[in-house]
Amino acid sequence: MTRRLFFLLCLLPSAASAAPPPDRTVAVTFDDLPFAAVPTEDDGYLETMTTRLLHSLQAEHVPAVGFVNESKLARDGTPDAVRIGLLRTWLQAGFELGNHTYSHPSLNRIPLAAFEADLLQGETVTRPLMQREGKTLRWFRHPFLHQGTTPEVRAAFRDFLTTHGYIVAP
Repeated sequence: MTRRLFFLLCLLPSAASAAPPPDRTVAVTFDDLPFAAVPTEDDGYLETMTTRLLHSLQAEHVPAVGFVNESKLARDGTPDAVRIGLLRTWLQAGFELGNHTYSHPSLNRIPLAAFEADLLQGETVTRPLMQREGKTLRWFRHPFLHQGTTPEVRAAFRDFLTTHGYIVAP
């Protein structure tokens, strides 16, 4: 056998080493529900945008989670039925909601106790909505992906999340 042929044969995968591809799942996530950077005073636009997005996700069978900032569910300090209805639309379309805190603070910039209180305030509407649809509020996403500035804060917050039944969505 020539050196060139031997080299080429060494590059071919052997049947024994050809492992099946890993089983992977991808989920798409959307932060800052019920809306991000769109005209927030135009209820019709928000409803149309949400409906179109959810129909597209359904048509392509894309698993998705929408992360809620509950401070956006009020208008002038009063719960807004349209904005809360946008969350119901997500659930009725078969998707999950997650907690993205009430007011989107950074765990790197406020005390742990204040951050934990903001997280709990951020489930007052979402958790009951999920329960009415037979779902459990389980996902949490750190605003700005900030997880705390010290190992002690990170560990304490992980324990807090576990105690409250949350899984961090990376």
